[in-house]
Amino acid sequence: MGAAAGRLDAFMSGLGISPLAAAVILIAVTMTVSGVLAYWATNFVNAPSGAAATESCGAADFLIYYCNFDSSSSNLNSNLNIILENLKSVELNDLRVYLVYQDSTVSNALPLGSSLSGGVLKSYTVTGVASSFAKIVVKTQCPELTREAVCSRTTG
Repeated sequence: MGAAAGRLDAFMSGLGISPLAAAVILIAVTMTVSGVLAYWATNFVNAPSGAAATESCGAADFLIYYCNFDSSSSNLNSNLNIILENLKSVELNDLRVYLVYQDSTVSNALPLGSSLSGGVLKSYTVTGVASSFAKIVVKTQCPELTREAVCSRTTG
């Protein structure tokens, strides 16, 4: 048994790696693990806010209470007056209106400028609106929360 153990010791002693190579491999593995953990931690920290926004969007609702296009002044200074009602307690942000024209084209987003607190009515005025639009579409920070309306028209 002593001769076999001696051959095994001789065999194993020739298979080692140098301390420098071991240090380089250890540093590479450590850096890889730390990179993976940093990526995971970043996504983990950001996930709750997105999840909370999605949950609050599910409890959000509003309606277009009033919409009037006032073209009593010159066409360049025509006003679009909108009153929105927030039907829930979730604050709505990033309010913007799109004009849908009779030829099925859509305007760029026209920001309404402020948030809509829960349970309130609030009026908004968009100036310089061309009269050829057919309806409006109002969107919020919640992608699925969109409302459309055909506006009454005031001429003078």
